[in-house]
Formats: sequence, structure tokens, C-alpha cells
Amino acid sequence: MEPAQEQLIREAYAAFVRGDLDSVLASFVSEATFTNPAYAVEGGVRVGHDEIRAGFRALHAEFEYSSLEIEQLIEGPQGVLVVVRFQGSGKTSGAPLDVRFSHVFRMRGEEVLDFAWFTSLDEGRRAAGL
Repeated sequence: MEPAQEQLIREAYAAFVRGDLDSVLASFVSEATFTNPAYAVEGGVRVGHDEIRAGFRALHAEFEYSSLEIEQLIEGPQGVLVVVRFQGSGKTSGAPLDVRFSHVFRMRGEEVLDFAWFTSLDEGRRAAGL
């Protein structure tokens, strides 16, 4: 993986935790997609900055993020697999949040074409072609 791509991904996660969605989306092409698995509360694909921002904003409306750890970052033939662990709490319930997701970034150079998430490592590995 190109160092610039890795830096871009790491910076996007840091911006997400801060709630700086404009910085997160700065590397997303205007027609980028945010792919949610069929089992998600809102399964399907969001297209474009406005829809992706709304999806990310909804996550921030539900949860307070205190930390994010990138556990793995692996380039595959169909995308970059990122295994992340989020910690925080539910904004309404106060319930603790400690979850691990597999995310796949499909990129063209330093531009994000698609961002997809999965609850299992196996799903993420398959989506990245690993």
C-alpha cells in the first residue's frame, strides 16, 4: 500500500472520531458510495457526499466515540481492509461500546470510491479479495 493511502485512511478515522465529517469526506470522490451490508439497520448503498455525511452523522447521533484503534490495515486486490475497534458509549443509554468492524476502502490513488463495513473479519477479507 502506498504510504499516502495509509496516511489518508488513518487521518480519516481520526477525523471521524473527532466528528469532523468534512475532513473524512475530503478524499471521497463526489459520486463515492457507502455500502452497508444487508443485515445493517439501514442496509444498502448511500451515494454521494450528502448521503454519506448523513450516514456518518447518524452514527454520531447514536454514539459517543472515545477511541478508535486500527488493528490491521492490509491491501488486497479489491480494496484495503481495515480492522478497527471503536470504544465509547451510547448517547441515550450510556451503554458501553466496544466493537470491532472490518471496513473495506476501494480507492483510486488517494481518492475513496467506496467505503463498506462488515461485522466479521471473514466478510471484510472476502470483500477486499484476500
